[in-house]
Amino acid sequence: MTTENQIEANRQNAMVSTGPRTMEGKAITAKNAIKHGIFARELVISDGDGKENREEYDQLIQQLVDDLNPEGQMEVLLVEKIAVNYWRLKRLVRYETGGIRGHLDNFRESEVERYYDDNSDFMSMGSKKKYRPAMEYYDYDDEVTEKEIEEQATKIEKMEGKDYDWSKDSEFKGFLKERHSSAEIKGFSENKLTREKKKYFQGQRQILEEMKEVWSWKKRFEVIGMRKIVPDEHTLDKINKCENSLERSIFRNLAVLKQLQQVRLRNSN
Repeated sequence: MTTENQIEANRQNAMVSTGPRTMEGKAITAKNAIKHGIFARELVISDGDGKENREEYDQLIQQLVDDLNPEGQMEVLLVEKIAVNYWRLKRLVRYETGGIRGHLDNFRESEVERYYDDNSDFMSMGSKKKYRPAMEYYDYDDEVTEKEIEEQATKIEKMEGKDYDWSKDSEFKGFLKERHSSAEIKGFSENKLTREKKKYFQGQRQILEEMKEVWSWKKRFEVIGMRKIVPDEHTLDKINKCENSLERSIFRNLAVLKQLQQVRLRNSN
């Protein structure tokens, strides 16, 4: 139960702290609600996939408050509605970026499959059906340079020569160690060693062919990737409609805010 002393203490505190009395103080107090935001809790995704930065949203509101200088709860509410629509516009940009990212991610494999499965271009020219080469060492996502291809071609050319010194080829030695024990390698007959050299040579030829295949697709992927940067027509239309709606809402709320501020200024004068 509240005592008489507590009641009297509360009365005295109320007399000391009566809130802002000047126009400037009341204007500052009116903006206090913006620190938390009426819509922030529901608007900002606070956890899980797609988590958003609450501080970034609060900063957006504060910047709008500084620019638009609202006074009173109605003006503050209009400013936050403008902030909400700006936040949605930002989401719309992320949506567009995500759609483009989805087009670009892993598109190489699907384009390669389509290219080799659909050979209508080759057939129309009377050419034979072009089959997809087997890829054992490289993927189409790998990076290959012209210099690497030249170095591999030069290495193979040297290996084809009669004077090639296999004992100095460290990669060939590693190839043998991966397949055989040291004791087995020491016991190789000349024929067995020749067969191992042939297998290794075939692998190096395969590597060169795969490098050339990956390189041949490099420019093609660049062209296809540039086409995929733009969203499809349906998605682009949806984005434009949402963007126009949000922008209209922003300008509408700005107009109402300016009207309220003009009325307030006239009344204050």
